[in-house]
Amino acid sequence: MDDDVPPPPRPPPLLPPESLLHLCSHGYLGLELPHHLADKYNQLLATSDAFFAQPAETKRLYRPGTGLGPEHRGPPTSATNTERGYTHIDGEKEYLTLRKSMTHLPPGIYDAAAPLWHDTANLLHRILGDIGVYLGLEPTAWDGVVADSLEPSDGIYDDDGDDKGGKGKEKDGEGAKDGEGAKDDKGENKGEKPGSGRPRTHPRDDPPTLLRLFRYEPGGGGAEQHRDLGLLTLCVCWGKGLQVRPQRPPQPQPQPQSAVDSREPSQAPPQPPVPWLNAPRVTVMTGDTLHVLSSYRIPSAQHRVVVDAKEAVESAGESKADDDSNSSNNNKETRSSESRRSIVFALRSTTAGDIDLAAFGGYGSVPARELYDNIRKSRVNINANKEARAVMRAEYERVRGKGKGLKEVGPKSEMEEGDKQPKPDNGEGVDDDSTLEGELVGVA
Repeated sequence: MDDDVPPPPRPPPLLPPESLLHLCSHGYLGLELPHHLADKYNQLLATSDAFFAQPAETKRLYRPGTGLGPEHRGPPTSATNTERGYTHIDGEKEYLTLRKSMTHLPPGIYDAAAPLWHDTANLLHRILGDIGVYLGLEPTAWDGVVADSLEPSDGIYDDDGDDKGGKGKEKDGEGAKDGEGAKDDKGENKGEKPGSGRPRTHPRDDPPTLLRLFRYEPGGGGAEQHRDLGLLTLCVCWGKGLQVRPQRPPQPQPQPQSAVDSREPSQAPPQPPVPWLNAPRVTVMTGDTLHVLSSYRIPSAQHRVVVDAKEAVESAGESKADDDSNSSNNNKETRSSESRRSIVFALRSTTAGDIDLAAFGGYGSVPARELYDNIRKSRVNINANKEARAVMRAEYERVRGKGKGLKEVGPKSEMEEGDKQPKPDNGEGVDDDSTLEGELVGVA
């Protein structure tokens, strides 16, 4: 046997050709998870159900913020942050957002989430390889933009070296700027954690990729029509509500006008809207960053979460019955298993270093953070509360009315932002949720 046979240029394709074509044409695809990964999703669901069933005052300990007292267990970021920690939107939904550092988590979440993060990130990385081949790129083209998101961290942050699940108080690291270690009482950089053998990092140094656990309130809670910000999103649902919209089929070329049909083109009947479809229970969806890096050949998946009318009616009836009976035991905090739930993993591009556009058929390179920020600007954050969404949308309309906004960004064009100047960095990096997030209606 010849020992000099080179290895194959790429792993065997993961997706069948027809599935890959559907994903690259419409932006979404139903998947059947491997048994071991499906089991991990069920385990994380059970753990998150147990957390959501806790009293409200217990869950609020994990919301983001600073100066919230010694019992606070949430991440030390802005209290309005929706990209980390626990968030509750009254009458709609509650959710817990995890980032790579895996700190500041309720008990049990880390052990269920860390192996799921690893397997899901690598599954989506593999799908990106198939998409790269579809686009005529090298299957490794995406490696550099996702390398820092593929493995979760160990959940250790505090100096004691054994704080799994984010139980620590952030004594020394709070407020450290990106890329800097904490400083001791003399103002000297500590550099590395005692006994850990690894550099200290602040949770704000995390890449943008996230894992989010949702529980929708019965009869309420959804998400407006939107596109996702990142590369690929995997959504696993328990209960109906997620809907996707296929891309409109290509239109035939206009034919020469005949004497039989003398109408002006503007008088032609409008095309019917493309209908929304109920998404498969496990769905992978493309995002805006993939759309940009593919030179706009791969569409971003349009999707939304709707409330079933029957569920809303039944929930309203239950609420009235509860009010009439003044029952204090049959409250929403104890009914998480009856609600629609979902687990969403959003694989996003790195914000560190430069992205080589030659790998995607372009030329030169672009700072990864600049690419992320330019895609992210002028968007409405659909996961903020109703009042914040209204303010963001009004600001978006005001900016759009002045003719400012994102011009084309990608391998075939230069990055331009009209006459709009970048927002000054406030020290919170990619966690600054005052930036608008939405263009169609919203982007998650």
